[in-house]
Amino acid sequence: MVGVHDGRRSRSRFIGDGSDGPDADGSSHDAPGEQPTAAGPRLYVVAARLPVDFHPVEGWRRAPGGLVSALEPTLNETTAWFGETRPGQPCPPVRIGRCGLIELPVTANDHELAHDGFCNRTLWPALHGIGGNVEEQGAWWDAWRRRTAVAAEVVARHTARDAVVWVHDYHYFGLATPLRRLRPDLRIGLSCHTPIVDEVLAELTNSRELARGIVDFELITVQTERDRDGLLRWLDRRRSPADGRPAVIANPVGFDVERWIRRRTDDVVLSLAERHRAPAGVLIVGVDRIDYTKGLLHKLHAIEVLLASGRVAPDDVRFVQIAVPSRTSIPLYAYLGRQMKETAERINADFPRSDGRPVVTMVDEQLAPRQVAGLMRAADIALVTPARDGMNLVALEFAVLNGDRPCELILGHGAGAAEYIGRWCRLVDGTDVNGIADAIGDSIDTGRDEATADRARQRADAASVLTVERWSRTFLDTVSRSRDVVSGVRAGM
Repeated sequence: MVGVHDGRRSRSRFIGDGSDGPDADGSSHDAPGEQPTAAGPRLYVVAARLPVDFHPVEGWRRAPGGLVSALEPTLNETTAWFGETRPGQPCPPVRIGRCGLIELPVTANDHELAHDGFCNRTLWPALHGIGGNVEEQGAWWDAWRRRTAVAAEVVARHTARDAVVWVHDYHYFGLATPLRRLRPDLRIGLSCHTPIVDEVLAELTNSRELARGIVDFELITVQTERDRDGLLRWLDRRRSPADGRPAVIANPVGFDVERWIRRRTDDVVLSLAERHRAPAGVLIVGVDRIDYTKGLLHKLHAIEVLLASGRVAPDDVRFVQIAVPSRTSIPLYAYLGRQMKETAERINADFPRSDGRPVVTMVDEQLAPRQVAGLMRAADIALVTPARDGMNLVALEFAVLNGDRPCELILGHGAGAAEYIGRWCRLVDGTDVNGIADAIGDSIDTGRDEATADRARQRADAASVLTVERWSRTFLDTVSRSRDVVSGVRAGM
């Protein structure tokens, strides 16, 4: 198959143990009909993006994002990663570490319709339960199905017999059906990183077709028991009994716990933390990308309410919010970015500090991990208050990084992380401005007492259980038994 990416011939390439990619005739060394060697590929990741991104000055580099962060520690053990690049970018490198990279070809038009349209303007708000933001167009759905079919052909061509295919997130909800027709030998599992709100999903025009596609996965893992219940309710409403039902488990995404513990004593991180602590006042920190699910405007309004009430003076508080732009081609995201900038400027104008520094500082660039860690290590309070979130790794990372010192984590109960560490946080409704303001004020009033230090220790202990090794091992162990599990589930229906 010859794919098209922004008008050029696709160069889907595979780099593995001794493989130089497809032969001149387009066939692969690991074609479906061949048995892999003992050192051959066994595990394949499929995601919307490759784990690398192109920078106009630096060239190809590790991509930002929660999925890349979660999988990075295991990439050396991963055979290959399938994903798209952005239209107009050059062909990606052939590997990251020892992980091979295979580009999924897509036309620029289908990328816009399927990714920016159906995935980000239909599925994303529906999964988060934000019905008012759901948009639907028939052309988006058609492009998404075409894109899925093309991806299935590429994955089928480049995977070894009896391999495990680990699909990530909603972009390829429909992949299992066409891939299973082409490669019935594969074990195909899905990990959903978003929340799952069944009420809005069930109302989508193509909800029934989506549900029928998802049941062809042998295993689906979600972040929380709440999401598992939501997924099963949706499937039970929108599938027929003959469709069966996959095994579904709550398997929260992991992160590199040891790396974040080491950053407590990292010289670079500690030096950056000292610089961030230098100005007077309690330091509040938020780390997000710009998205309407993250409650970013509510955070800013909460700071404004707190200052306007007189409970906290401008000289006594600083709020640094990392807000990296995302999905800028979607009008709603661009509008949110402008609103945030205008709100921050108004707060700084209305509540000036005596030292001339702003109360609110917005950082709109992607910082290096140690730079983010330095800011988080300096924080007295972390403000992680999404309206709803699949997990929110930032909350877990902050907890582990700061388990040895008294600090507060104000956490939205809509985040998946709340199910695992919420009892040692100040839980709030991420849409309740006054509730967030009160939680900030209470945290400032409490200060660095022993109870705060004790909560920080217990929070870190709970977060430390959620390692990436546990996450990946649970998925692989379960999917290896999934055919028996699914057969049992279907037989009992």
